[in-house]
Amino acid sequence: MATLAPPAKRYRMVAGRKVLVLPRRTFLEDYWHYQAGQQCAFVAPSQDGKTTLMFQLLMYTARPELPALVFVMKPRDATPAAWSAHLGYEEVATWQNGPPPRRWNQPEPSGWVLWPPHTFVVAVDNDTIEREFRYALQWAYSRGDIIIVADEVYGMVAELDLTPELIALWSRGSGMGAGMWAATQRPSGTQGKGIPGFMYSNAQHLFFSRDPDKRSRQRYGEIGAVDAGFVEAIVLSLRRHEFLWINKGDGQGGPYLSIIKAK
Repeated sequence: MATLAPPAKRYRMVAGRKVLVLPRRTFLEDYWHYQAGQQCAFVAPSQDGKTTLMFQLLMYTARPELPALVFVMKPRDATPAAWSAHLGYEEVATWQNGPPPRRWNQPEPSGWVLWPPHTFVVAVDNDTIEREFRYALQWAYSRGDIIIVADEVYGMVAELDLTPELIALWSRGSGMGAGMWAATQRPSGTQGKGIPGFMYSNAQHLFFSRDPDKRSRQRYGEIGAVDAGFVEAIVLSLRRHEFLWINKGDGQGGPYLSIIKAK
């Protein structure tokens, strides 16, 4: 019986070099191979699809033995609400006593979404979110074998002052299977209230979207683990909702990179 040949690989010429271009589903099913404890960094301007990409990756990665714990700071956000429902994640308001207890006949979830309630009094809400997130980060650090998803990590650093807990996970969590997936809108530096460099230096997987700001593209080049000018050129060539994926390498070689299409 004849079998269909695999589709031919597609490439895009960038700066005189070929870059592999992968449909989103092809990347998720055939190229995404995640090991517990690996760190991931996502950088994309607002509304450019990083939250959707993170949840798509979780769909192929998180499971009861390696669950996801997603942190949400915003009062309302349609994307994590829709995706958490789609993936069957349990939305919880507090982590003071750890994850919600299970009934005897309930299966273990593949993930939780920690979404503290808002009063819309900023000082009150920041205190609540900081307290709940700190409980959860400390719990994740001690538990291990988990994926911690910080969709707006800059807010957790600059507004909530959770830098010590984040650094502990970035620097020591991998050995316990605690993988930090951190996302931000800009590849901020490491000074003052900037994002600690651990986010990039310890990340195994980097995901960058298009960015019109030259300084941001230069920063992508600095942290991209491959030729800086080439990374800048690829980022500049990206279309809406496309991402550059860089895997820093494994025992068989690397680093590896490709463009992930929007669909």
